[in-house]
Parts: sequence; C-alpha cells; structure tokens
Amino acid sequence: PPTCTDGFESDNTRGTAKSLPLNVANTALISSSSDKDWFTFTTTSAAPKLKVSLTNLPADYDVKLYNSSGSTLATSQNGGTTSETIIRNTATTGATYYVQVYGYGGVSSTSCYTLQVSTSGTNFFGSGQGLMASTKPAIEVGGSFGVYPNPAKDKLTLYVNAEESSYRQITMIDALGRAVVKQTAQIQKGMNTISLNVASLAPGMYIAKINGYTAVKVQVVK
Repeated sequence: PPTCTDGFESDNTRGTAKSLPLNVANTALISSSSDKDWFTFTTTSAAPKLKVSLTNLPADYDVKLYNSSGSTLATSQNGGTTSETIIRNTATTGATYYVQVYGYGGVSSTSCYTLQVSTSGTNFFGSGQGLMASTKPAIEVGGSFGVYPNPAKDKLTLYVNAEESSYRQITMIDALGRAVVKQTAQIQKGMNTISLNVASLAPGMYIAKINGYTAVKVQVVK
C-alpha cells in the first residue's frame, strides 16, 4: 500500500466520525496503537443495501459496522492482511451508519488502507455477510455466521442463518494455518445453531470457518 496522508483525521471517536463518500475508494491511515478511524454515512431509500470493503491492508486491520445509536451490527476480523468485508442486505429504506477501522492488537503502519462503502437497491453477495464478533449472539439476516461465547473454553456455539439447505464443512484454523478441528454439519434453510467442541484446543487465537467463509477470530482459554 502507498504511503499516504490521512485527510479524515481527527476521527478517533464516534463523536468525531467523518463523513465517508459512498461508492468510491477512500484511503486513510492507522498511525499508532491508539488510533481508531471512525466514519459515518447515510444510505438512501433507492439504495439501502450496503457492502463495506476494507482492502490494501498494510497490517492486521479489522472493521466494525454500527447503527445510528452506536450498537454493533457486524464485525469482520480476518487474520493478517486479508481484506475485510461486511454485507448488510437490509430492507431499511435509508439509515445512518458508523464504520470503525482499527488495528488488531494495536498494530499500525505508515502506509494507508482503502475503505469503500458501496450501496445498491439490490442484494450484495459473497463472503462477509454480517460476520459477528460479540460477547452475545447477534445475527444478521442473509447468510450470516455468528459465534458465542468468545472467548470460549470448552464449547463454541455457531449461529448460521442460511439461505438454502446444504452440508457444510466447519473448521477451526490455528495460528500456523492448520485445520485443528473439522466437523460436517447439515444446515437447514433459516436459522441454525451448531455446537463445536474446543476443549482439546490449546489456549490461543483461532479462525472459525464454514466452507471457507472466514467468520471471526476466536480466543480459546482454559
């Protein structure tokens, strides 16, 4: 990613969030361990569906989507410099949202990242559809994947809101990229809950996946 000057600063809190131009690529900077970038935007009645894309990552950055009152709607937390995506195919005719970009574990860089919020009147498709990282199960409509609790000790519950019935492979990936837990689940159309035994895993950070869809970093504790 190119070295850049952040034209959105200062925007370290929701109260100082800067207006984000829609449907264009915007660049900004996480300059220190305490730097968190907040943005705000409003959808229209003609284009209420949205897709948040965080790309060109110089470090392990994550992204969160909030509603107008500051409640978390979705989080994308892929590992390393993998791009982050949140898709929200809401039926709301138009709403104000906030986006927060932050460095996982306080990482930062002198190079910029790219953030784009795309809006449309029709549904977006792909991975990252409302991926949740929360201390309680919060589920997005439209192919979502949530986990609870996080951190987990013995058992992890997966919440899957599927658009169609199918068999899907569930895996837990360790820091070395190894699939340390594998489980096949029969998913029904609609809301599903799946229990995953993680008691045998060593304490640490893992990535939960369903058929390659990266959900969230999961911390296992003892």
